[in-house]
Parts: sequence; C-alpha cells; structure tokens
Amino acid sequence: MQFFQVLSVVSFGLLASVQAAPAAAVEESALDERTLGNVYLCTGSNWSNTCQNVEFKTDQTCTPIPEPFAYSLGSIGPDAGQYCRLYPSAGCVESKQLLFVYPGGYSDLYNQDGVDYGHQAAYIACQACSAC
Repeated sequence: MQFFQVLSVVSFGLLASVQAAPAAAVEESALDERTLGNVYLCTGSNWSNTCQNVEFKTDQTCTPIPEPFAYSLGSIGPDAGQYCRLYPSAGCVESKQLLFVYPGGYSDLYNQDGVDYGHQAAYIACQACSAC
C-alpha cells in the first residue's frame, strides 16, 4: 500500500513539473536557397569514405579538384541545374575530357563503363543548364 502511495506522489510530482514547464519556442526561419554550383564529391565508390559538398563556378571555369579528391574521386554528383566535365590536366582541353557528368552523377568512377576515371580526374569545369 505504501508503495502505491509513494508511486502516486512521484507520478503526480512528475506530471505537475511537465505541465509547469514552458513550451519550447519554435523558431521559424526561411530556408536558405542553395546556390548553383554544388557538387558532391567522395573519395570512395558508392558515396563512401571522405565526402564533401564543394561549390564550383558554373561558367565553365577550369578548376582544380581539391584534395583529397584530385586523382582519388570515387563518386561525383552535381546538383540539378548544372553539369560538369572532368579532365586530367589544367586547361580543360575538350579533346582530353574524361567524363561528362549530369545531375545525379556517378557512384563508381573507379569502374565507370570499365574505365578508371577516378584516378585520372584532377580538374573540373561546370556549367549551368536549364534542361538538366
């Protein structure tokens, strides 16, 4: 009987403290719109190992792929509204283009259609597009 009395007192005390606690203020904030140029890079295939969202210009500027992804690019995925081209060297010469990457990307650049692009890719050039 004492057990039930103690349990009732404890339960009532907990209930009273929960009801007395102020409601947490819900802060409403507008979501920031992502800027065009975000490309998700991973050193491992299937979006594994070290991964990072990197922002590149979308005006076809030839840009070095940052470390640790240069020459170790296992997965790549540009955001919608842009596509990117991968190159093995500076200058991003069209005749030396490795791969054309659409939104959604590739999950295994180490074996994309039987070719290891992941250990060759060192530069990237991205471009905005309205139909991709």
